[in-house]
Amino acid sequence: MTAAFEPATAARIPGEFTTRLARRDDLTAILSVENASQPSPWTERVFAREFDIDYSRCWVVEDGEHAIVAFLVFWIVHDEIHVLNVAVHPDARRRGIARALLDDLIEQAEAAHMTLISLEVRDSNVAAQRLYSGFGFEKIGHRPRYYADNQEDARVLALLLSESG
Repeated sequence: MTAAFEPATAARIPGEFTTRLARRDDLTAILSVENASQPSPWTERVFAREFDIDYSRCWVVEDGEHAIVAFLVFWIVHDEIHVLNVAVHPDARRRGIARALLDDLIEQAEAAHMTLISLEVRDSNVAAQRLYSGFGFEKIGHRPRYYADNQEDARVLALLLSESG
């Protein structure tokens, strides 16, 4: 069984937010955030599949009214984390939510003695690239025509974690 990787982000986000592992009954709310956030959103089927994968995790962030405003989907594969999807609803942006989710993920990955966190990001998504760069992610590769919606290239970014955990 893969490590739990329970979110502990709430204390890192200013305001009334809570974090937890997503449940299947969160799917509609997660899709709402996804559709408002992504140029080529994942489908319900893609999200539903993640709930059936043992090494997949989805964390959600709820506001004070228990509405889901953000999520993070990642895989735990051996000693590596691969981030698949991060989204914050446009109405909840600029509050440090994505930064807090990533900070929590990195801290837990180090505690679990993971060696690497990787992800892909659109070439045009400068804001996300800046966020990842602030954590020390570096470009390690390039995926031509990676995004199906517009054939945009992706940058492959990785963060090497300390060996001591």
